Amino acid sequence: MLYSILPDKVFPTEERNEKCIGKSSHLSEEVLEETHNSNVSSENVSEFDSMADTETLNYDYGAMNGIIESLDVPLTSGSLGKQTTVGKLSFICIELSLFANVFLTGFDSTVTASIYTTIGDEFNAVSTASWITTSYLITSTAFQPLYGSFSDVLGRRICLISATFLFILGCLGCGLATHIYTLDIMRAISGIGGGGLVTLATIINSDIIAPEKRGNWQAFQNLLLGFGGICGACTGGLITAVFGWRWCFLVQIPIGALSIVIGYYYVIDPENYIESSMTLSKIDLKGSITLVISLSLQLLYLTIGGNEIGWFDNTALLLILISVFMLILFISTEIATNALPILPPELLQNSFSMIILSIGVLVGFASYAYLFLLPVLFQIVLGDSISMAGLPIATSTAYLFRSIGSVWGVACSASIVKHYLKIYAVRKLKEIPGMDEEKIMSVLKSVSQDISKIGFLDPIVSEIINFAYASSIRKALEFSCFCCGLCLILCVIKVIFKVNGPIRKMKSMD
Repeated sequence: MLYSILPDKVFPTEERNEKCIGKSSHLSEEVLEETHNSNVSSENVSEFDSMADTETLNYDYGAMNGIIESLDVPLTSGSLGKQTTVGKLSFICIELSLFANVFLTGFDSTVTASIYTTIGDEFNAVSTASWITTSYLITSTAFQPLYGSFSDVLGRRICLISATFLFILGCLGCGLATHIYTLDIMRAISGIGGGGLVTLATIINSDIIAPEKRGNWQAFQNLLLGFGGICGACTGGLITAVFGWRWCFLVQIPIGALSIVIGYYYVIDPENYIESSMTLSKIDLKGSITLVISLSLQLLYLTIGGNEIGWFDNTALLLILISVFMLILFISTEIATNALPILPPELLQNSFSMIILSIGVLVGFASYAYLFLLPVLFQIVLGDSISMAGLPIATSTAYLFRSIGSVWGVACSASIVKHYLKIYAVRKLKEIPGMDEEKIMSVLKSVSQDISKIGFLDPIVSEIINFAYASSIRKALEFSCFCCGLCLILCVIKVIFKVNGPIRKMKSMD
């Protein structure tokens, strides 16, 4: 399958090659100038893509003969203009490096979901175990859109190596962590690198693969992302049961290290990336920082609210107020910045774009809520072992707004479960003679720190705790179903809008 879609030979004549390069450079200067002024319209981009497809990127592909031989594969970066060639062997090595990173992204996204309760048990911190997943998602979400700008300024190779290094550094730190807070910090570091793994794979493939063949490679990349997710879900519990949960992180290091070595020797930067009008001032660091702070405070509120402190406690209200302030500051930064914004303000002014982005948030919310809750359901309520609890999980995640929805999905689901667990457990435990409020709180605190203690409780108490968990998880899943329904409604609106809006407009223009 891999060989059947490899671009084989490109034979532009000298005259045509000069014409192509000249046309590409001319178009690139126009696009860079418009991008610099932050006024690139979708019509201009579409016109540029169309002209690039017919003029610059009109290549012929032959059948793959399976022999590694000299091959010109044009490096056609739309933002950089000039062409660079890579050999067939280099092309295959580059794809191996990129696909290894894509696989790791999928693997890491599900392996943590299937083992976080076990990690929480070891550190006596089940109530805050959701941070293992969300700390990664927050930094990954914030830094993901920055890699495009960084790769244009610093070059593809150094960004690929840096992202992969940060990812495996975080994995190493997780494998050696001795405290839950250390683990959360290392997961955040891993997320900084992980946010660029899929992004850079897409960017580099856009550089070295012409548009006619790019769709096949993108489909294969998405397939590999899903396959990595399935592997993480299926093997996470098994690895934990046999070797311990730390090896779920350590096993990713050799693959990442191999990707770094291959990327260092074979990934080629566009020849004129330094000449690009992009500068470090064009990178939206302020927007990224405000987004990270806002999401972190939201997560902290959902984690400790209703648990360590009340929902409307002064500290909780202060957290949510600062979070809202930082979110407003983030939006105002995106509107006023001269850098390339994480969230282009034009999208907020377009109703069709807002529907698309809202769908992304809700899909991310629902998918990660299920990803987070299913291992708990199978381990606690249904009594499955950790090696079996991860088998029903298979998911993938992509892009900024879906990642934001993922953060909210994990945090809100954990918050709902904790809230209703306390309500249902207290209500039922009060009916047992001799169970006063102090004893009830002691039981709840004990099982929230280590779920394995449920099996050592009095049978009646254990049954009540299981019932409380099942009921609270049901509440969280009901809310996720509501989000799915809302997402379905938005999808219908999107289809109606598309039929009655842009398509009609295009027909009228014809």
